[in-house]
Amino acid sequence: MTTYYRLYQYGVQFYNEKNFTVAKSLFEKALEDYHFYHQNAINCRVECRREKSTLVENLEESRKVLDILEINIFENFIHHSKCIKRCYKRVFGERPDHHHNSETKRIDKDFEDGRIFQYLQFSYYELKDYTKAASAAYTYFLKHPQDQNARHNVQMYREKFEVKDEEFVDLERKPYQVKVIFFKGDSGDFEQAAEAIGAFLLFNSSHQEMLQNRLFFTTRLGYHDSHLRARKEAVEYVEMRKRLELLLNYAESNDLDETEGGTKEVDHYLKVFEKLGIKVVQTPQDLKGRRFTAEGVLREEQREELLNLVKSTGLDSSEVQTISVPKAIEAVKGDPDLEITLRLFLKLSEAVRFYTSKFFNQSSFYTKETKLVCRKPTEQTDEEKETGSSCFPQEDGSCLDLEQEHLDGDPDEFIAVLFINDVDKGGETVFLNRKNKEMAHVRPKRGHFIVFETLDKHMVTPPASQRCVILMTFTTEKAKDNPEYRDAMRFLNDLDEEKVRKLHIDHLKRIEEIKDEGVSIIQSGQELHGKERFVADGLMTEGECQKLISLLEAGGLEGDGYRGDKSPLTHNEVFTGLSAERAQKVAHWAWCSIY
Repeated sequence: MTTYYRLYQYGVQFYNEKNFTVAKSLFEKALEDYHFYHQNAINCRVECRREKSTLVENLEESRKVLDILEINIFENFIHHSKCIKRCYKRVFGERPDHHHNSETKRIDKDFEDGRIFQYLQFSYYELKDYTKAASAAYTYFLKHPQDQNARHNVQMYREKFEVKDEEFVDLERKPYQVKVIFFKGDSGDFEQAAEAIGAFLLFNSSHQEMLQNRLFFTTRLGYHDSHLRARKEAVEYVEMRKRLELLLNYAESNDLDETEGGTKEVDHYLKVFEKLGIKVVQTPQDLKGRRFTAEGVLREEQREELLNLVKSTGLDSSEVQTISVPKAIEAVKGDPDLEITLRLFLKLSEAVRFYTSKFFNQSSFYTKETKLVCRKPTEQTDEEKETGSSCFPQEDGSCLDLEQEHLDGDPDEFIAVLFINDVDKGGETVFLNRKNKEMAHVRPKRGHFIVFETLDKHMVTPPASQRCVILMTFTTEKAKDNPEYRDAMRFLNDLDEEKVRKLHIDHLKRIEEIKDEGVSIIQSGQELHGKERFVADGLMTEGECQKLISLLEAGGLEGDGYRGDKSPLTHNEVFTGLSAERAQKVAHWAWCSIY
């Protein structure tokens, strides 16, 4: 299912390409889906609000309902989040999740401010559908009554294109909005009309015609503002909807969810990766948090290349060996054969970063750190088995203090671990809950990578064999983007330029050698109007040319030169040709005939 976000984006794209027919259709569908989503989202919350929590029941019994319910309405909302999720599932089905980022917030603002009606107006105008264009202009004007251009557009459709007043339709009019009919006669009719005006302005306080009606009642008929009020039930209904809309916006912008990590699965964004062989094998639901496991970025032969980098740097006596990007550059300087390994190291890191950004629907995602980490096989001592280990290893080799309530980290940062090799036993990444009990774990398997928040409490179990990973930290803050990756790319670019320079020098030397053998350039690229063109002379002696002609006459095959296709030049064009393979056979036959 395509949401109004995508429909709107595509609509703007076609609008900019001046394909107004498609743009108009996409904007109409986007507007329909926008109203469908937001109306049903509110309805779900109203429906679930009726399910009272124990807290609310206790408050009601204590006769503090009105005051305390207002204070605790959000607490009640959280209590019924599961009810809301069930309602969403029932109403929206397999609709993609509602993600909030800078782009979707901008689109929502375009809907709220009525910018979509500007696009619609000009699309209808270009298609000469002036009646619908007038309604779109009128709807935008109702949202921006002080906008002189909007007022001018409405007048233009009324005067130039003769759109009748009754044809100006408010495209944002809600089902609950009322139409005021003025009665002549009993004062009771005026009372009902006054109340209707109040109700209408309650839902649309900037409606110009209704404001004029209100002015007429107060100046001409002597009514006071207190007479132009909606009924109490309508006022309470609007206030409740406003509170719920605020709660909805807050909940969605903070991505509330029943899982501890608060992430929803976003497989619908990753179909293209699945075609490339990269797919999720453990979802956030499986791992009970804002984390996932995927596979498909590392092949068997690439594993060997990365392990060569580990071997080249030499393992010290520590249990954990770390190779940073700068250290990998130094290794390449010492052994140029490791250049391909450095390129692979960077390429894999970038692939995981890009995939992770798409999984979490982040438009901006930067690399804070990348390094290769290898652990030696370890076993717990008898003392550690009895008393328990004092160190709970983290992926980066540090120790976790399980008594520490708040971990160092940033909610907008993620750790990614790409397993380079399989581990015979152990070496698992274990995620812990607040009571330091296992929530979920991931077994190390070559080519798999896991991603989780830096604030996630985790530990690595002792591996029975060497455990090597590429460890990455990603962030949404550009200020934390580490220049090491760019430095490494500049280093590799310098290597490429040096290779080209040496190759060019080698070519120049070879040209000089050929010149010494009697070969000369008789026409250059400048004369032939092309950099890749030249004519040389002296490549063969007269005798060598004659030998080739004799070889051609002995074994050449006649044909049109177009492998059976019709010659584009002339019907009578015939060639005599000799391939290298046939020339070898002809020369062999000639040698045999001599002997």
